[in-house]
Amino acid sequence: MKHKLFTLFLLCAVLACAACAGRSSATKTQVECFERIRCALDSTAHYRRLLDLKLQDYKHKVADSPNLEATYYYNKLIAGCYYAFDSDSARIYIEQNRQLALQSNRPEWMVDCLLQESFLCNYQGLLEQVAATLGRVAKLEKTPIQLQNYYLECMSYWSNRAIYYNLPNPDPMAQAYADSLLAMGDAIPEPMQLHAQFWHETDAAKKHELLGRMLEKLRDIPHDSEWYARLYQEAGWLANLEHDEETALWCFTNQLTEDIAQVNRASLAMLASVSSMALNCGELDYAKRFLTALIAIQQDYPDRIRQVSSPLYSYIMRLNDAVQAREQEASRRVMWLTVVLAVLLVGALLLLWMNAQLLRRKTALQHSLQEKMQQLDEKTANLEQEHRKLSEVNRQLAATGERLREEQERLEEANFLKEEYIGQMFATNSEYLQKIAALKKDINRKLMAKQYELAVQMTSAKSDKDTEDQHELWAKFDEIFLQIFPNFVEQFNTLLRPEEQIVLRTGERLSTDLRIYALVRLGINNSVKIGKILGLSTQTVYNARQKMRARATESELEFPVRVKNLMTRSC
Repeated sequence: MKHKLFTLFLLCAVLACAACAGRSSATKTQVECFERIRCALDSTAHYRRLLDLKLQDYKHKVADSPNLEATYYYNKLIAGCYYAFDSDSARIYIEQNRQLALQSNRPEWMVDCLLQESFLCNYQGLLEQVAATLGRVAKLEKTPIQLQNYYLECMSYWSNRAIYYNLPNPDPMAQAYADSLLAMGDAIPEPMQLHAQFWHETDAAKKHELLGRMLEKLRDIPHDSEWYARLYQEAGWLANLEHDEETALWCFTNQLTEDIAQVNRASLAMLASVSSMALNCGELDYAKRFLTALIAIQQDYPDRIRQVSSPLYSYIMRLNDAVQAREQEASRRVMWLTVVLAVLLVGALLLLWMNAQLLRRKTALQHSLQEKMQQLDEKTANLEQEHRKLSEVNRQLAATGERLREEQERLEEANFLKEEYIGQMFATNSEYLQKIAALKKDINRKLMAKQYELAVQMTSAKSDKDTEDQHELWAKFDEIFLQIFPNFVEQFNTLLRPEEQIVLRTGERLSTDLRIYALVRLGINNSVKIGKILGLSTQTVYNARQKMRARATESELEFPVRVKNLMTRSC
């Protein structure tokens, strides 16, 4: 009885010490939001690589552009990609478009260039340059869309100016330009109307209604839309005004993850907000992660408007104090746990000494001890029985583990096939694209030379060249497939009766029948798809498969499955 009481006391003490650990006050939704932002920040390098690929594609298109309109269009796209992370490169392409506008005497292009320059300067906080640029735009004739963009840039300028000079925000001038946008009525898209109303509304009830309309509209806006991140940011601000912290954090999370995916370095202010939210919830690791990213972005892309200033330094001090407090609390918990365990150890030693004294004094209880031994024997027998059951369970677990290992090998083989075959087929497709491009150039030259008959002959009925291309495609397929499955022919023949095995002609790598079942081995079992890939009729493919099944050593119905299970990949 004393042993049981002591064990119960020890367990309660350990549980009480564990309960002293501090817990985060964040809800499940808040933690999920913080984790989404952390994952997005961890993928920053991946998003940058994707943007670099897009920029490289646009630059190739500029180099190959057939006219000034195409060059202007792609220069504009490139500048838009560079806005939020490389202002110098963006300014180069804006200047190129400005020169194109002057050369081609296109005033509407000049307006677009000035609006782009204003947008870029707004990002950087170059307020004087923004004011001068917008002043030039105001004097030029503008299309309705350019007028909308002009109003938007004016709103951004007055809002940023209020932030920079620590004036009341929204600024009356920003509200005035929002009113000008709303006055255009249905001529502006609905997301732009919601954006303008955000700056226009001052009544709390109308702001609550506007928040609901924004969240409803955002369900239909694509993630890569220019309005997705902007409206989610404004919806978060509206939710903050209503003290709905979970909704605000959810909105800021959607805005931040999209901005990070678009390599938009202008999300500095929101990182500060969500980092502060994480700190207030006790999620110090997330707060430190967001703060680190915030400082890195500020160093990478300085912003005169939302620069790291004294409020942020104050927040950093709060974060450091919170981390130190948590470490001190952890040290106190460890100290108390050590003291409690030391007391418990002393109590245990004392109890053991008392029990030893009792054992020496109670020799008269030998008979009772023998009975206990008999009970122990019975329990030992029960334990052996349980051990046998455990051994059986372990055997079953081992069999299950073997099955899992086989499935893992199959998955590894599938991954290998995907990577190897996609790489090879991508190279093949690239070769054919180059051939098609060369053919297009040849046809274009003949059309320019008015050699219409020769051009028609090149695009008319199937020629020997098409047959040659088909055979070349087969040869390329044979080469790629046998690189992955070098022993396919020999192992395929093991599925056939000895007298029915396939013998290839000299120089032949795969026959038509083997090619059909090579596609089956790759997981393409549909005869229609196989026919399209190999340039054969569906009936021809069907007949070839039926004949091959008839030559199999076992059941015809299981033949495709046996083909799919042929060999593992070569090392």
